[in-house]
Amino acid sequence: MYTFLDRVGDNDLRTFLQRICSPEHYERIKSLGRNEIYSALFSLYGFDILYEKRIRRLLFLTLSKAELTELAKELNLNHDRKVFDLALSISNVPWRVRASIIWRFAELFSVPIEYLPTRERQNDSIEVIEPFVQPPSLFDYQEELSSEILNLLCSGKNKACLLQLPTGAGKTKTMMEAITKYLNLNEGTDRPIGILWLAHTEELCEQAIESFRRVWQAKGNFEIRMARFWGDYKVPLEQMSGGIIVGGYQKAFNLFKNSPNEFKKLKDLLSIVIVDEAHKALAPTIKSLLSAIRESNGVCLLGLTATPGRGKEARLENLRLAKMFDKKLIYAEQLGDNPIKELQQRGVLSQIRGISQNTNISCSLSEEERKLAEFANDIPSTVLNRLAHNISRNEIILSIVLNQIQQGNPTLVFACTVQHAKELAVAVAMRGHKAAAIDCRMRRNLRRRTINAFRKSEIDVLFNFGVLSTGFDAPNIRTVVIARPTSSIVLYSQMIGRGLRGAVVGGTEECILIDIKDNFENFGDVDKVYSHFNCFWSS
Repeated sequence: MYTFLDRVGDNDLRTFLQRICSPEHYERIKSLGRNEIYSALFSLYGFDILYEKRIRRLLFLTLSKAELTELAKELNLNHDRKVFDLALSISNVPWRVRASIIWRFAELFSVPIEYLPTRERQNDSIEVIEPFVQPPSLFDYQEELSSEILNLLCSGKNKACLLQLPTGAGKTKTMMEAITKYLNLNEGTDRPIGILWLAHTEELCEQAIESFRRVWQAKGNFEIRMARFWGDYKVPLEQMSGGIIVGGYQKAFNLFKNSPNEFKKLKDLLSIVIVDEAHKALAPTIKSLLSAIRESNGVCLLGLTATPGRGKEARLENLRLAKMFDKKLIYAEQLGDNPIKELQQRGVLSQIRGISQNTNISCSLSEEERKLAEFANDIPSTVLNRLAHNISRNEIILSIVLNQIQQGNPTLVFACTVQHAKELAVAVAMRGHKAAAIDCRMRRNLRRRTINAFRKSEIDVLFNFGVLSTGFDAPNIRTVVIARPTSSIVLYSQMIGRGLRGAVVGGTEECILIDIKDNFENFGDVDKVYSHFNCFWSS
């Protein structure tokens, strides 16, 4: 890790850390060794450390004046300067893909390629998938659900249903199996079957891409085009007849609002729209988007969720969600009244060992915050921010995390804020462990590489805020720490779901769930989380 920084002095790196870390870390920084310094830097910057100009400057300052002068000439910079000014001007050269400085820098300092800028593949939105391997087998309950979805699709246009399965039980794969069978049955028909898969995070979109690729390569009968449609990806719609488009809600909504002609092209392609994390479908933007897609061409609407409801007390919204999907809830009857227990007994889901840690911290809400909490059905950000700055609470969290690391348990922590995740990651790293923090504002490639490093156990603990409650699959997780309070039963169930992958599907037999108990309401019983909304789906 960061061996290319070996030529920079310890004191220079300590000074750099003190400038970017909170004051409470100053004393500890003074005594850090080289490995702890690298760990702290990685927790803050990960693989993007060289995007930081000050780090590049420290490296350039280790070169001789002759080397700096020659480099400045190559970059067409003023080279008649003092050493510090040369290093400063060279470090200010933009750090981006294809910049001439990149490979020269890598050569000078022996920087591994993973720390260099990589292309985000903005234009590579379409790929062609060809069938070539034998199909893997589904679990029996997945076969049951896949067949039911297929029957619905074959029954005619303008149908809707919602597929419910616990997190970790294979909702995405089950839906992809049904879609693949339906496409195969309709091969060569007059109107090609166009599919739009919608999700609200990049992680969920990539999960859908990978799932469809695996299923289609195993069971598809013909070549099919699959396109990415989120972030900076652009899709030439004229090439997507009979293909599958995996898109972000915001990207699709922006097309609907701002590009009516392009939206009509998309709409005319579609026969099926699939909504991942479908309990979010009542959001005004998503609801208006789906209504516009379905208003005239009889598109079939399919949803996936682990919790078919918007909140514990939001009865009216739950009824509206049920209506949106024609009150057609598809679930695996053979899993019985307690599907989570059944799946745990089968080894598909891990057993949960719950641990409650009371902080004895009281967090009172102002009248305005109470109203906001009732309106948003969750804890206001102002309350989360106060908790994030509570030193004694953070010491409790650190003690728990360090104990799990010492036991060899890969740990995922849900923090109160973005800054809270970073501060906790730095604190763990300064104690000699590999920690990282991620959030939705990170560059796509950095977030992806950091998550992959955690999956491969190159990182001991991953702190996050607002990213990994959905669409994140790391079967090696042994411990989930919920260090942020929530009054949302949906969000809580999603967070605990990150550790539910069982041994049969490459996960663990047991997941340790540690709940920091200043939560405003206890949602620790996963069985109740799963079954709470069933009453809203009676016909």
